Amino acid sequence: MQVMIQLQCEALVERFGVSPLICGIVGDIWLRYVALSRVFDEKWVEKVIAESEAAAAASTNFQDGEPEQQKPSKHIKAKYKMEPHNSYGQRAIYIWFRSLRKTIPVYSSLAISFLVCHIAREAILPTDICKWALEGKLPYLAAFVELDKYLGSPSNACPLSTRFLFRPVRAIGAWHLEAAAGSIAQNIGLRLPSVNFYAIACRYSKELTLPLEKIIPHACRLYEWSIPAELWLSSNASRIPTRVCVMSILIVTIRILYNIHGHGIWEMSLSDRDSSPSCYTRVNHNPGELKVSSVPDFGEIGGDAKKFSWTMGSTSQNKVLHNKATEFDTKELLGILEGAYDKISDAHDYSKDLQSYLKYCKDIIFAGITTSYDEEILIERLWNIYDKQEVDNLQEDAKFEFLDLKGKRLRDEVPSSESINSKKPREDSKSSLNEDIGRSLDTPMDSKLTSTYEFLRNDSGLCNTSSTSCKSYTLDKMKINMEENGFQYLPPRLHQRTDGYLHYKRKRVDGKLIYVAHADYYIILRACAKLAQVDVRVMHLSVLKFERRLAWIEQQIESSLKSLPERMTTMT
Repeated sequence: MQVMIQLQCEALVERFGVSPLICGIVGDIWLRYVALSRVFDEKWVEKVIAESEAAAAASTNFQDGEPEQQKPSKHIKAKYKMEPHNSYGQRAIYIWFRSLRKTIPVYSSLAISFLVCHIAREAILPTDICKWALEGKLPYLAAFVELDKYLGSPSNACPLSTRFLFRPVRAIGAWHLEAAAGSIAQNIGLRLPSVNFYAIACRYSKELTLPLEKIIPHACRLYEWSIPAELWLSSNASRIPTRVCVMSILIVTIRILYNIHGHGIWEMSLSDRDSSPSCYTRVNHNPGELKVSSVPDFGEIGGDAKKFSWTMGSTSQNKVLHNKATEFDTKELLGILEGAYDKISDAHDYSKDLQSYLKYCKDIIFAGITTSYDEEILIERLWNIYDKQEVDNLQEDAKFEFLDLKGKRLRDEVPSSESINSKKPREDSKSSLNEDIGRSLDTPMDSKLTSTYEFLRNDSGLCNTSSTSCKSYTLDKMKINMEENGFQYLPPRLHQRTDGYLHYKRKRVDGKLIYVAHADYYIILRACAKLAQVDVRVMHLSVLKFERRLAWIEQQIESSLKSLPERMTTMT
């Protein structure tokens, strides 16, 4: 296990740019963890044997109030008679192995690797550790292959193979991994800092292609002002993960800065998309930089949406200009988040193609399994057939593509009378098809037909025929997506207030709690949830919890300020 942890730390440093400081920290944590397990105590062997006998006695069938006696000689094979056994004939080596596997599980190596990254203030998340371990980039699933070099062949004292000893039974999830790291730190008495909020927030903002210089400073102020307890590792597996808390702070910051409080900005942008397809552009092709508006900066936004610093002429005129600038920036932001949501992918590298998957299975899943000579020849023949088919498919694709381009060029250069005469019927049939699909988009859709309409919309461009039907289709698609994730669509607010922060509550319908949200808030929520690899409802609950904490802090400050004059009067 110690060698496995060392290999994992070396891979983190060499392949993922983690600070080499973790290699010096991991030794102390590992030794304290082993010392706490007490597996090296003198009476540990007898204690485990006694516990196994007690468990076997409890599971033995009782007859007439007396436990059924078992004779070890009837259940022990001849080649195992020289090994130690308990009184029920169970081999002691398996009893010790099961106890060690329970006391120091194999996944604790990943938990310790994540823990040292947390102590070193690295922006490494449990989702990263789990993904890299599952893909084989961290020595975990197939680490026993490397351990053979250190342990050698099994000895007579321990005739168990390294594959049997250190092969994980299942892959650990990110939620369980973080709880395991918190449990290890709690058991060994390690006082941990909070997560590196700045590094993780910057990383998430870059992956969402958000403007760091505008969002991160305000997010850090909210973090320093509130400092939620959810930013510390915990052994409670039911608690919301730390990365979700970081993302909830970013969501609240975005809502405050861009005035996203159910005013229907996304619904208004649907009309803009119909009139201007390229309404969301970026400057200098920089994904993290929004297009600069001609309206000047109107100051900073603090903890409340109504605290603006106006720096120009009359208040009413500046307020109108600010609302327009905020609405323009909000439309750009929502467009960026919609694009980021489609681009975010949690697929593993081995799922790119069949060849990558087969190589992954050979090197990771079935590592250490030897094959016979005949099997090697058969595998080589199958690979040759597969490679030959791949080359033939590429040649056929290139051939058809060449013929298609050649025919298109000839048609463009020398149009014939037949093509001219046959062009009109095709256009007429296409327009009639557009009208049919446009009428069908106005009717309610079933969720199973969403992919079909998506294909027609993306490949044929049929939504350009009617802006009303396209807007209705997009809105219906959003409602279906919200229903699939357990949310109910709320129409835009009729009484728009730019100085009020909208707090969402769960709605009880037929005895069930339903999550309700506006489309503009839901767009932010689902993109952040997909990046953090959690359910959208979990992300929403984390946002609600953080908002309640901010409201409680504001209430305490307000009550303290009100009681301040009375205290000063009493003192005087």
